[in-house]
Amino acid sequence: MSTIQSVLAIYALFSLLTLFQSGIRNVYIEILDSIYNRTFYSFRKGDMPKCFSKFYFTELSFDFLKLITFFILAPIIIIRHFSNGGFKYKFPHKPYWKVDISPIKEKYISTPITIKFKKDLPFTPDVKQVIYVESSYNEDLNRYIVKKHKDIDELFNENGFDFVYIPTIINELNTEKARYLFPQIDANTIVSNQITSQGIIDNLFTYTEDVIRLKGGLLHYQGTGDNFSFFTYYQFTNYKKSELWQQLRAYRSTLWADRREKLYCLSSSSDIPTEDTADDDFEYRAKNLIQEIEERIKALKQMGINELILKSMLSFDAEKPQLSRLQITKNYEIRLPDYNNLEISMYPLPKAVFFLFLKHPEGILFKHLSEHRDELTEIYKRISGKESVAEISKSMNDIVDSTKNAINEKCSRIREAFIKEFDESIARNYFITGKKGMPKKIILDRSLVLLEGNV
Repeated sequence: MSTIQSVLAIYALFSLLTLFQSGIRNVYIEILDSIYNRTFYSFRKGDMPKCFSKFYFTELSFDFLKLITFFILAPIIIIRHFSNGGFKYKFPHKPYWKVDISPIKEKYISTPITIKFKKDLPFTPDVKQVIYVESSYNEDLNRYIVKKHKDIDELFNENGFDFVYIPTIINELNTEKARYLFPQIDANTIVSNQITSQGIIDNLFTYTEDVIRLKGGLLHYQGTGDNFSFFTYYQFTNYKKSELWQQLRAYRSTLWADRREKLYCLSSSSDIPTEDTADDDFEYRAKNLIQEIEERIKALKQMGINELILKSMLSFDAEKPQLSRLQITKNYEIRLPDYNNLEISMYPLPKAVFFLFLKHPEGILFKHLSEHRDELTEIYKRISGKESVAEISKSMNDIVDSTKNAINEKCSRIREAFIKEFDESIARNYFITGKKGMPKKIILDRSLVLLEGNV
């Protein structure tokens, strides 16, 4: 065997070993946890269903069951997922050769410095953001981050965090993203060529009295209390490429991930419909968004320090966005003249509900919706062009029936139409809101409403 063949054989053996070790770890994390907690615990207690009793599982030792898992299940899963270049358990879509299974270096696990910032920060801190900051330009660190940005992103994403490198945010911000928070701006309002990442960081640190020399490290929001916002700062100490990655891994291991589960209220307190079903479910159902809209909002919304960066790039005082006038045209289009004549698109049924509530600034109790059936029907006929009573009747009956959730679905579509265009802090002035047991209404000042058509 030639030298080259020997090297290739050793490399292939090492790759397979790495693959097997990665598979074992992933199987342990994702399979053993559930199997041990559910099935193996039953084995040990002898609580398995009677249909398994003839196999004498209760006689098996716990260690033997571990061996079965490691040496039978693990190889099967490794082979199954080899063609995908990764494992679906812990590292989705990541090739096995990129999975770093080496031990974390303890010398890099240090207690970060706590920094107190004033509570009146010009942005709302985001606990999921890990921000790179420095007092002066560190060439080694910046060169490394630019080259490995994608890998660093993935490293923190695995634990539910977002890595923020300010120069990248400045380059990626555009008019569409800026308009989501400040819909009144035009393209000439953004002055990104006059903003530097160091200027953003310097501005941020004017809100603290703590004197810290930032040689280059990671800033993370912890919480608020006693009129201060608390952040931690982790300082890089070794600028060698291989050691920077180890420091990132070490720091990431000290962060806690946001594992809070969403709680859903799928119905009112009783499964039996009542005249207050629509009102009881309004707060939850009227906030439902289709996945496409959720993804758009996530892509556009600038949270955490991104908000500060955006404000720094605007050529006006961006603390309080102005409300636009709401125009209803002769063709029943909904437009916002002061937001670059933005059109808010809706299907006829949600639009009819929107117009109904727009005509009633005092608000409407859901259980009294039936009193407005004829009015709603006439609005719908005008904007849809439909005249067939049979075609319209069922839709109207469902919407005004307070024992059903049809009205909440229409309110959800109305809210969706606005918040896909700009932030909810502004949009809530335009869609239907209200507390339980109280009239639901559109709170926009009617002096801002311009009616051209017969709504």
